This record gives sequence, C-alpha cells and structure tokens, in this order.
Amino acid sequence: MKCKLVSKEKIILYYNNELSPLQNEEIKNHIENCEACFHLYSNLEMTYDLINIKDSLETNPFLFTRISQRLVDIKNRENQTIFQPIYHKMAQALVFSFVVIIGLLGGILLGSIEKPEDYEQSSVLQTTEFYFNDLEQEKMEALLINEE
Repeated sequence: MKCKLVSKEKIILYYNNELSPLQNEEIKNHIENCEACFHLYSNLEMTYDLINIKDSLETNPFLFTRISQRLVDIKNRENQTIFQPIYHKMAQALVFSFVVIIGLLGGILLGSIEKPEDYEQSSVLQTTEFYFNDLEQEKMEALLINEE
C-alpha cells in the first residue's frame, strides 16, 4: 500500500510546516484521502509526540556527579579489597585455633583437679551368686511335675 504520489520526505516537511502554502494544501488533501499516507502521518505524529515528552522531562542536575562519585567509590573498593579476604580468612583460622586450644586446656585442667577426701574410690566387688531350685523345697509342685 505504498503511495507513489507523495514521498515520505514531503510528509515530514508538511508536519514541520516547511512547505509552501500551496504544497501544504495539496499534501493535506492527499493525507485525508489516502489511507497509507494517513497512517504514515499519524505514526509520525506519535513519534514526534514521544520525542517532545522526552524533551520536556526535567533532568536532575546532580545525576552526573552522583554517578561519577559511585564509579570512583567502586574503583576505590576494588583496590582496597585485594588483601582483605586473605586477612579475613587468616583471622578466622586464628580465632578457631585459639578456641580449640582454650577448650583443650580447660578440659585438661578440669580433669586434673583433685577430688575431695570425702569421696573414696570404690571398687567393684565380684560376688558369686548361687542359684537354687525352688521346686525341690515345695513338695506339692515337685510331686505334680514328677508324676509323669
């Protein structure tokens, strides 16, 4: 559906009001009658409206300084963190080792504390247990069992 009578450039010039009054009138009549040119013109209007909205947005005057400061902060942080992970890991290992050594020494000290004299070490006496047959003492039960 391309229109060969009017070029895209002329429609753009018509929108910007850069044509002579006679050409403006001709293009206006053509756009009203030609569906393809009307769609092209309406798309052109929407595009320019979006551009105008973008131009009307207020810019933050401190945006550039904030972004540049963040970039400098990131660069400084990268330079500082080269050795920090190594020290952090070493500090963790030292603290863990210290806690383990303190725990072992505490256990040894608790184990070596002398017990008071009141408590004597008790030894287990081995006793011999004798089992006896109760059935022999009770004659009635022995009588019933032996009758077979």
